[in-house]
Amino acid sequence: MVETSIFGTAFHVSTTSVKDAAVRIEELLRKEGIRTSAIERITPSLDDVFIHLIAEEDKKRTEVAA
Repeated sequence: MVETSIFGTAFHVSTTSVKDAAVRIEELLRKEGIRTSAIERITPSLDDVFIHLIAEEDKKRTEVAA
């Protein structure tokens, strides 16, 4: 997994690989005692893209400051 975001009562999880992502996500949540009602692949929204770009910019600034 690369990053997660909360959207209402759902989480958006970005991954570098779609293959087996749903199975891995469900395993990780189950291990923490979190039940899922559904895991589905979605097209990233503008909000998802915006959050990703902000996170990348913050990461770059942190690396430069270190």
